[in-house]
Order: sequence, then C-alpha cells, then structure tokens
Amino acid sequence: MVGRLDRIVELIARKGTVIGIVPLHVRLPAIPEHGFWIFDDDRVNVETIGAELSLTDHNAIEPYRRVFAELSRAALRRQAALRLVARARYQLVPDRTGMEDGNAPTSRT
Repeated sequence: MVGRLDRIVELIARKGTVIGIVPLHVRLPAIPEHGFWIFDDDRVNVETIGAELSLTDHNAIEPYRRVFAELSRAALRRQAALRLVARARYQLVPDRTGMEDGNAPTSRT
C-alpha cells in the first residue's frame, strides 16, 4: 500500500498530469455506485456487476458528466493532494524523517 501511495505522489508531481483525490470526509451530492470512464465526451464505459457497457448516446452520457463534474469539484489537487497522501502514508508508516516537530503532516486546504 505504501508503494502505491508513493506512486500516486510521483504521478501528482509529474508535469502535464492532473490527479484529483476526493477525501473520504467530503459530502458529495452524487456518489457513483459503479466505476465509469469518460472518453472524449462521446463515450462512457460503465462497469457494473454483471456487464461492461459502452454508452454513446448524449442523453445516456450526460449523467456521468454531471457526476464527474461534482467529483472534480470536490477533489484536492497538487499540494493539497500531496498533503492528503502524506497523511495517509503516515498512518501506515509513521516515519518522522523530515518532520521538524515530530508530528504527522497537517492539512491546510
């Protein structure tokens, strides 16, 4: 798990990449019940328990765009996302290296 968090840090720091992380405590107006991927605003792949669907109809795609927009608004990016990942990592491995006061990193989002 720590390795995965370290990989997320690498991706957040990469130029040209924007990674958003939605904190667990954030209240969302819409919570997707299954995974979905939006491709170029003309196709959405939806993964349900029994099937993978490929939606291309504008009316079928629109609810997924709205949900994604809500998730995007709630997501932390760049330094705020890095702080969130650092706190999660600290919960797994309380490494005090580089922390002046010996406390876990705190959020200033």
